[in-house]
Amino acid sequence: MDRSQEHGFSVGFQAGRLEGVALPDLLWAFYRARKTGLLRFEYKQVCKTIYLDDGEIVFASSNNRDDRLGEQLLRQGTITLAELEQAVSRIDSGKRIGTLLVEIGALSPENLVDGVVDQVKRITLELFAWEEGEYHFEEGPLPSDEVITLNMSTGELLLSGIRGIRSFARIRRSVGTPRTMYRMCDNWRESLEGVRLSEGEELLVARLEQADESVEGLCREVFLSNYEIYQTLWGLKVVGAIEEKSSLAESSEADWQGSLADTHFADVLIRAGHQRETGILHVFRRMNERTFHFLDGRCVFATSNNHDDGMIAYLLRRGVISLSDREETAKRLLSNKRVGTILRELGVIDDRDLDQMVRQQLCEIVYETFRWDEGDFAFYVGELPSNEEITLETSIESLVAEGIRRVASWSRVMEGCGGVDQCLSLSEKYLDVLDGLDAGAEEWQVVNAIKGALPAREIAANVELSDFRVCQILWTLRVLDALDSSPLRSHVVQESQPVESIPVDVVDLDRPALTAEPAGDPVAVHVSEPEVEAAIEKDEETSEPVVEQHADEIEIQSDFDDETPTKIPVRAEFDEPDDRYDLGADESRNEESIDDPHLRTLEDSTRTMRLSRDEVDAALNSPPPDIAAEELDAWEPPSDLDRTISLFNTMQRLIYRTVRSEVGAGAANFIRACGPEATPNPIEDTELQSDGTWDSEGLRRQVLENRIEDPWELYRDLIDRELVVLRAHIGEAKIVELQREVDKVSPG
Repeated sequence: MDRSQEHGFSVGFQAGRLEGVALPDLLWAFYRARKTGLLRFEYKQVCKTIYLDDGEIVFASSNNRDDRLGEQLLRQGTITLAELEQAVSRIDSGKRIGTLLVEIGALSPENLVDGVVDQVKRITLELFAWEEGEYHFEEGPLPSDEVITLNMSTGELLLSGIRGIRSFARIRRSVGTPRTMYRMCDNWRESLEGVRLSEGEELLVARLEQADESVEGLCREVFLSNYEIYQTLWGLKVVGAIEEKSSLAESSEADWQGSLADTHFADVLIRAGHQRETGILHVFRRMNERTFHFLDGRCVFATSNNHDDGMIAYLLRRGVISLSDREETAKRLLSNKRVGTILRELGVIDDRDLDQMVRQQLCEIVYETFRWDEGDFAFYVGELPSNEEITLETSIESLVAEGIRRVASWSRVMEGCGGVDQCLSLSEKYLDVLDGLDAGAEEWQVVNAIKGALPAREIAANVELSDFRVCQILWTLRVLDALDSSPLRSHVVQESQPVESIPVDVVDLDRPALTAEPAGDPVAVHVSEPEVEAAIEKDEETSEPVVEQHADEIEIQSDFDDETPTKIPVRAEFDEPDDRYDLGADESRNEESIDDPHLRTLEDSTRTMRLSRDEVDAALNSPPPDIAAEELDAWEPPSDLDRTISLFNTMQRLIYRTVRSEVGAGAANFIRACGPEATPNPIEDTELQSDGTWDSEGLRRQVLENRIEDPWELYRDLIDRELVVLRAHIGEAKIVELQREVDKVSPG
């Protein structure tokens, strides 16, 4: 077996870029794999080579003039400039500069050895500052012409290199967040063999020997600066003396905590909401850390240590600010003012836009955390550290619904539904949940499709949405307790299960049902002998015959009659006018039945019968008779609506591009300010996207909700308004050219 495989060496380390791997990790990987060969690094015009012998760094070379031995000895003061020039003048002899310096008496053989060792260390250590460049490993025997080699532990060399790194971002990226837990490895003494540690580093090792600890705990307890603790942790981690724990240790400070691998972020938010917590929720995943402020169970604020989650990055992605605005804002951050305040002072956004943008950015931090399937969380109950001017106003239910919508993993969505073997049914509180959720059309479609207990696949089959979206909604409803879960239903219905019942009328015993086919199986109804006799003896006024809207056959078996049960038609009561139905030939049967006083008495009597759920649903879901037929017909939008929206957005993109190049920052605000004040507003509540176009679905929704017959007229009016306002900024000549480009897109 290849020894590199024994030590877990990946062939991916053979070549690559330094942007994707930290140099200390790379060198330690070659050391553990016991590789022998040349490891070359190139960046721009500089090329440095590390000589590896059984994983140990034994030599290094460079084509950089400042890395030459003569220049280094001159910087150290070991030789003079005249001695260096004298040695360089003899370089044509083919001898190395070190040998020439010894020959002219400028350097002793012992000083030459020390100088070469220092040169190799310098070349190697300066590589630790490289964050860019390419590397390539050539495995094979080393050249035999190198007499002086580096006699230094690779582990100690790595620690020395890390101590010289000045970028805290690089160190923190490798160490982790303050909540990251570390512990000593089983073979840590072997890993540190030959490595000289400072007094502070030895204190840190001794502390980790006692018990596992977080980074912030070490920063509190170990007598070193926080920066040195991070450096030491990275060095110990690289040489394999310590390792990172997979989850948070139990902490007496946190009121409750756990792992996102076991508890989804949605459940964490719901718990904080239901318990009406006030405090801070910390969520960690590798280098990313986010905090969420809760006030009486409502998430009111969110922060993140990732610059991509910041306000500037968010506004830049949305096209609200330009790169020049970003640079100017960065300069003014030294004034301790917040980004929103600076942008408001610059005139890029106004107060109204600032409130809206901040809330959207806070929501994005919450939504993006739903994508995390690993990491840890900890909740600390207590007063909030600050009173923010702009806070979230979205309910926990709505945050959960939109966050789950961002989850793109099918396995996680299916797990959220409870799996394929779970039947879902509406809970008693589902209406309250939908009210708090501010449910839209999609949620109601799913809810209306849940009839009884059904698995997710059957519910999805009855909804005109994608199966994936249906399962996302089911997950949302389930985590909000709007759904109850039960094992996969049995296909055999138990006779002992109660059947939903409604009052019905008992009518003519001999007259057959009006419908040719029964709607369901006959239902047995038991009537005692005294009840029948009492009904026959009762003398009531003859009423008009009741006309059945829908009838089924049921069976009646009396206590005193052993003959075959008699079939009678049954109907549910509806206040329908009698003249809606034409009985035709059945009228003669009605007259014959009424002539019999016994049957007439039974026809007017009432019994409580049991009908199937399908019959009840059919009756309840039928539209009221007084609704006009034209009201049931859905309004049809213009047939060319999609093409109209596409043309409008094409023109909008042309104008937005000009606004961005001529006006600069605030292009999005410029476009919104040109919106029509009259109704209907075709762009109301529609999102303006980063390329300056309007969300197509939002435009379509406005047309449908407002029943706009000619949306093109409104779109063109908006374009004209933008051109009029833009004329004052770019002049008549450019407006004429832009108008010509817009007219090319117009249909006529």
